[in-house]
Amino acid sequence: MDRVGRVNEPRYKTIADDLRRRIARREWEIGQKIPSIAELMDYYEVPSNLNMIRHAQGVLIDEGLLRAEQGRGVFVTARPGKDVTGRTEALEAIREAIRLLRRAETALETGLA
Repeated sequence: MDRVGRVNEPRYKTIADDLRRRIARREWEIGQKIPSIAELMDYYEVPSNLNMIRHAQGVLIDEGLLRAEQGRGVFVTARPGKDVTGRTEALEAIREAIRLLRRAETALETGLA
């Protein structure tokens, strides 16, 4: 069996979970570049499947744990836990405000037409 694999769970999720654990264990420090996609494909034994690694990284980028810099690599930005939870909650509050503003804009446009 490969390094991370659970029955009935998409492979990218198990890789994202493992990367999250590795960040939490301080395998990489905040600001440090994580291994390249090629190195991660080798580590997770998914040769020729860079989209799976990118998808897993995308999950952690959305969570605020990683950031990608074009031409430079992917870097750790935070550890799982409180520092990310606050960001996630703030982001969700912003998204909800945007939804409400869009509804109000539609209502105003409809009333003006």
